[in-house]
Amino acid sequence: MNYMEFTLYITPISPHPTSLGLGFLLMELPAQVWAKLPAIVDTFNEFPEAQWVWWLDLDAIIMSPQLDLNSHLLSYSALYSRLEKGLQIGAGGGRMTNLFTNKEPDVSQIDVIVSQDHNGLNAGSFFIRRSAFSKWLMDLWSDPQFIDAKWAGQEQDALLKLVINHKSVRDHVGYVNQRVINAYPVGGEKMGWYTGDLVVHFAGCWVEHKCAEQFQDFWDRRKTVEQVRKEREGAKKVIEGDKVGKEGEGTKKVTGSDQAR
Repeated sequence: MNYMEFTLYITPISPHPTSLGLGFLLMELPAQVWAKLPAIVDTFNEFPEAQWVWWLDLDAIIMSPQLDLNSHLLSYSALYSRLEKGLQIGAGGGRMTNLFTNKEPDVSQIDVIVSQDHNGLNAGSFFIRRSAFSKWLMDLWSDPQFIDAKWAGQEQDALLKLVINHKSVRDHVGYVNQRVINAYPVGGEKMGWYTGDLVVHFAGCWVEHKCAEQFQDFWDRRKTVEQVRKEREGAKKVIEGDKVGKEGEGTKKVTGSDQAR
């Protein structure tokens, strides 16, 4: 059975394009997770103006489309403030490495933005920048030996192994708090979705057979693009009304007695 995956390609042309970014690309892919890698490459090729691509698995909902991704994450200042500095990198299965993210990261060198949960890096929602490094990474990440390795996490484990074992990769990967790009429907303060968070990802919902229940719950609570549009139109009318009101207050009617003076 085929399934659909979702990517968002982002360019700096407009600060509020389609609320989040400039465009959405819905793809039909073979039913295997490794297909996301050539899909990302194809997206960069098809949209040469795109500076970033956001990969988002289908088992996720964008809950806050009013957020501007540039100010939320992708601008230099936003990314620097969001990066987890001195974070111990997880090795998967609840284990930790002796590796830590840079305490003084060079944002210009961050080409992949990820988050991690108790199982380590999660590749269900991540950002990748157009760069010479990312082009090289996509080629390396797609190594046939990785695909044939039969790791439980497949492409996710492959990326994690590259991060852990190769400083040349690790230096270009930035970790952010999970709720910034990859909140879960349940979890603690750093993991579980809260009102205003960008996205909720139903990773592992199949363990307790709660996928349909959780998806419907959050689908009913999400803010739609149409709601955002109406809110902005309403705010614009209020601003215009206030402006007209202030202009009216500043206009004084000249009477005959005023003229006589």
